[in-house]
Amino acid sequence: MKRARSGARQFSVGIFILTAVLSGATELPRRIPSNIDDRQTFVLKGHTRPVIAQGLAEDHGTVAGSHVMPRMSIHFTMTAAQRADLEQLLADRQNRRSPQYHRFLTPEEYARRFGLNSADVEKVTRWLEESGFSNVLVARGRAFVSFSGTAGHVHTAFHTAIHKYSLNGEEHFANARDPQLPKALEGMVESIRGLHNFGMKPHIRRAEPRFNWGDPRYNYHFLAPDDWQTIYNVKPLYSAGFDGTGVTIAVVGQTDIQISDIQAFRSAAGLPANNPTVLTPPGYTKPAIVSGDETEADLDLEWSGGIAKNATILFVTISATVDNGVEDSITYAIDHNLAPIVSTSYGQCEALETAAAAKTMNSLFQQASVQGMTIVAASGDKGGAGCDAAPTGTSATHGLAADFPASSPYVTGIGGTQFSALDPSYWSATNNSSNGSALSYIPETVWNYSDYLASGGGASAVFTKPPWQSGLGVPNDGQRDVPDLALAASPYIFPYLVCESGSCINGFANSNGGVATIGGTSAGAPTFSGLLALLVQKTGARLGNINPNLYSLGQISTTAFHDITSGDSYIGCQPGTPDCGLTPGLGYPADAGSTKLQAGVR
Repeated sequence: MKRARSGARQFSVGIFILTAVLSGATELPRRIPSNIDDRQTFVLKGHTRPVIAQGLAEDHGTVAGSHVMPRMSIHFTMTAAQRADLEQLLADRQNRRSPQYHRFLTPEEYARRFGLNSADVEKVTRWLEESGFSNVLVARGRAFVSFSGTAGHVHTAFHTAIHKYSLNGEEHFANARDPQLPKALEGMVESIRGLHNFGMKPHIRRAEPRFNWGDPRYNYHFLAPDDWQTIYNVKPLYSAGFDGTGVTIAVVGQTDIQISDIQAFRSAAGLPANNPTVLTPPGYTKPAIVSGDETEADLDLEWSGGIAKNATILFVTISATVDNGVEDSITYAIDHNLAPIVSTSYGQCEALETAAAAKTMNSLFQQASVQGMTIVAASGDKGGAGCDAAPTGTSATHGLAADFPASSPYVTGIGGTQFSALDPSYWSATNNSSNGSALSYIPETVWNYSDYLASGGGASAVFTKPPWQSGLGVPNDGQRDVPDLALAASPYIFPYLVCESGSCINGFANSNGGVATIGGTSAGAPTFSGLLALLVQKTGARLGNINPNLYSLGQISTTAFHDITSGDSYIGCQPGTPDCGLTPGLGYPADAGSTKLQAGVR
């Protein structure tokens, strides 16, 4: 059986090589000089979770050898020549003076230029199968190979045990030390993913109590899509015929949903019927409905489609229990080039990511960029203290930290604002047929509830400042700064209406006459993705990484953005802990032109 599978794969690779020859492409040079064996190994560094290496997670010993691991993958590193070529290509794709401007690649074109040689890929797949792994699949971009297996297979092939851990009341498993690989692969492997189940978290915040008509101080107003369209001046685009028709937005998640919730939302918001397409890729496990994740998915699907009213909304969702959840969803969306826009409201602080994982995800975002894909991510809800997992009302202890993937230079990070004008003159006394009542733009300040809820962002500890990140208010700190933009995010002042778990019975109202409302930077990612869909429709082309153009626009126009110059993202911190005492808290003040807390679109 093993020989038959190997023969089938050789035939598949042979067809690929023939196709490359016929298309005039040049096969990449081979990098594996011999067959792969385990007699000599090297340590693949950067794979041990910081909380494990630092002894912060409680170790409960090894898992059984039969423990089924999430789907794993080996990601390949580029040669120095490939890396230089990619960096130049990324610059050219966003340079209007270059003949390569917006001439994006397909995954197959990416593979022929930046992937691993197909013969080398065949050697890796054969070695994985001989090590006991199954369902070995080669990525379209030939940047990685994915496979299935057990903890026993991992121990045998990668020379690291999988242990059980507990952290902050949650049970996890992860590799206890960095893996080892055969010497023949040294310098060729960037990372192994899927060795743990420490996943990204949704950036969603709910006002309590769950269903209410709001605090009387805030005039009982909630945001329906019609309100958002008025406040951020989207309606002129609709009048010009741009509503997202013909454009796909890929929303990534790790839960199943109830289509009836999205249908109820669109009906209550006066939107045309337009069900999302739910995709769990072949070889992955479709998730069940997961509390919290379902609400995140509902928000993302309802509001991306609430702004891009007639766009195709594709929900890519993979189980976080059996597989790697939203990280696998992002990877699949990029490798299969599913949409010009990918929206994610998940993330975690940079320090919780392994160095190898962050590097590999950033490489995937680079691939997305040269394929013309725009990645949009929420920047987090903990002010400048992205690594603190403390509940509401406690002080931060882990110092300043940014959130990943928003901190990647190839991702547009979206932070949060809150409306600062509570004057009822901004609202009509009655709702229109779409349940909207906002009359105009409403002034904004930095979202900060002063109770461990504030717009996330700051200086990245992983990524240096890209050359395009410059302008008024941009810190001269040498580091990538986030967020790039910000939109309404308060769960208390004019929060977002959602339909979840059958909550919308009569319009947006539930059976008790209350409504479900949500805030957090999770709301900014899907709404801005909806705006981008209108831009893609208008230009008739993909955009790729939009960050260079955003910052360029900010330098040449004083009216392109609503510049937020009041408020801050400070949250309380415990004296004597990292970075505490240097400022009023952990966070940043709003400055004129500041990219950290810039907000709004016109």
